[in-house]
Amino acid sequence: MNIRELIKRSYFFKIFKRSYFFKIFVKVFYKLLRKYALYFLEPLGIDTYSKPYAIESIEYHNNILNEFNFSDGFFIEIGAFDGFFHSPTYYFEKFRDWKGVLVEPNPYFIKECKKNRKASKVYNAACVSFDYKDDTVMFNNCNHSSHILDSKYNDSHALKQSPIVLENKKIFTVPARTLTEILEDYFLNQENCRIDLFVLDVEEHELDVLKGLDFSKYYPENILVECHTENHKENIDKYLVAKGYFCKKLISHQDYLFSRM
Repeated sequence: MNIRELIKRSYFFKIFKRSYFFKIFVKVFYKLLRKYALYFLEPLGIDTYSKPYAIESIEYHNNILNEFNFSDGFFIEIGAFDGFFHSPTYYFEKFRDWKGVLVEPNPYFIKECKKNRKASKVYNAACVSFDYKDDTVMFNNCNHSSHILDSKYNDSHALKQSPIVLENKKIFTVPARTLTEILEDYFLNQENCRIDLFVLDVEEHELDVLKGLDFSKYYPENILVECHTENHKENIDKYLVAKGYFCKKLISHQDYLFSRM
């Protein structure tokens, strides 16, 4: 067992990881990492710090890499945040020549997202279902845990993620668009609409996003969905099975990979 594993398994590290200070440490570390290290290492082909999906466990990164270990793929990522933090697709864009569509509702992180993901197109919008009636959606700004105002995904969860931000939260409004509308814009005048991986992480509104996708026009080969609860997972599973998918694998502790039958 190496030193890194000994530290991770130690009692003090486990306590530290559950503390508020660990969240601050991770935030500062990744900010400095993006600003300095990546600019020098990635052009040299060094991927040591380019695996943001491994922030909790390198196993998660390895799981998804084993499923999609090929080049020139295409992805969609809904809930992209800054394009780096905890992103399953960042590594593919930087080291496997993938490209795709990223959608992030929080306007405070769009500039950073575009800066981090230059090979892809970034949209500032909230993905909704076909039966959503309004033109906009209101959000509580809680960094990477921003969520729809007065939604069932309440502030108690966000408080665990971003306590300072929640105390000084801002409300922002963004355009409401179905995923179909966004893909029609991206694939305009293109014949090849193949989607290898669709990543969906929108704080318990995943089903609403799926209900805004016309599967007869755009049929992702694989969908990675975050499910916080067993009931949430069951609802997603039921909907996607009806669309011709099966639950293939648990990629992380709460991210499930669905593939076409």
